[in-house]
Amino acid sequence: MDKNKHILYNSFMTLAVFFTIVCLSVTLVLFLVPLYRLAAVQLKLPEKTGYSLAVIMKNYKVLIRYNMLWGKGPLSFPDFPSSPSGLVHFQDVKILFKHIQIMGFIGAPLCYLGFRAGKRMRTFEWMKWTCLFTLAVILTLGAAAGINARAAFVFLHKILFTNAYWAFNVKKDPVILILPEEIFLAAAIEMGVFVLAALLILLIRYTRCKKAVFSGKSMAKSQKKTGKNRR
Repeated sequence: MDKNKHILYNSFMTLAVFFTIVCLSVTLVLFLVPLYRLAAVQLKLPEKTGYSLAVIMKNYKVLIRYNMLWGKGPLSFPDFPSSPSGLVHFQDVKILFKHIQIMGFIGAPLCYLGFRAGKRMRTFEWMKWTCLFTLAVILTLGAAAGINARAAFVFLHKILFTNAYWAFNVKKDPVILILPEEIFLAAAIEMGVFVLAALLILLIRYTRCKKAVFSGKSMAKSQKKTGKNRR
């Protein structure tokens, strides 16, 4: 029964921490506007689109504020017209980001409480499982993008959205010019960096916890052996 309890706990923590790390990483990329600015400069969006960097950033910030948990609509870009279908898609994106932010903000304290419970149970395998599971997901997605980035991009949108409004017409929704596929790829890479950083912290914590448990067991055995010798 004790073994089953530990397996159930480690499985739950693996999934909970995985989704929390992913959601917080997405939220970080969303909030860190300078990352978009850096990508826009590197991709030479002002030269490619004909819009100045100031105009691009002004409209991008409007979009980001709209997608924040406390952001309010309706969405209106200062320099770009929007079609009804385009606005529907941005509403769908806002709902998706809202759920991601809520999951991240709620998941973080819950995972901390789960970690504290694991310390009392002296079980830390979920840390190793989370690292392995997350790396497997990253490698799978990376391989899919490496084989055919365009197909992976389309497939992801078909999974996340129930309509085809994400396929923008540049004449009706010119905002898509400042949101090319390369920007999403850059965001995915940035998110991956945050996820890997979290995994590194988790791995270090796992090593220290296992070492502490091993040291505790060794000390207990030593004390037990000393007690026997005294008798």
